[in-house]
Amino acid sequence: MTLLAAIVLFVTVTVYAVFPFFYKRTTDSFTAFYLLMALSPKARFHYRITVALQVFLVNLCCLVLQGPSPWQFPGLVLVMLLIPDKCTGAIFRWLHDDRRALMGAFALFFILMAFPPLFNLSLSLGMVMIASAFYPSWMITIYFMCEDEMEKKVKRTPENIAKMYFCSKRTNRKLAFLDP
Repeated sequence: MTLLAAIVLFVTVTVYAVFPFFYKRTTDSFTAFYLLMALSPKARFHYRITVALQVFLVNLCCLVLQGPSPWQFPGLVLVMLLIPDKCTGAIFRWLHDDRRALMGAFALFFILMAFPPLFNLSLSLGMVMIASAFYPSWMITIYFMCEDEMEKKVKRTPENIAKMYFCSKRTNRKLAFLDP
């Protein structure tokens, strides 16, 4: 069991190194992913459940490797917050739309990584930050709800879809690509 736990933790840590290479890609496969996440509430539900399960597995692996200790409690609290689907969606939207909150979570991630007993909490927080970065923004969700009126203003190119998918409320009040 400990070898399996070590493999799961290794894969989780390597995700952090690979993440910047996939952010805001405009290839056909990423555009299809963005459209699927924006159009389908069922796809967003499965995405949230998958992330919650991964965070649970990371905490379980840390529990197996480190043994039971009171330092495992904060990671388990984060897992309990991710179990209700509405709470997970709210956390993802909040971190995605508010870049200050995401930067604060990122700083907390690095502080926790320096403190070894809270390693499982830092990994869990990092996974939630990465998952929230790939969660659809409010702009693309609204765009597909009001597609008839917006179709005249926005062309469905991969670049525009990627811009809308990753825009936040604070940074993109006026979107440059919505020129009439």
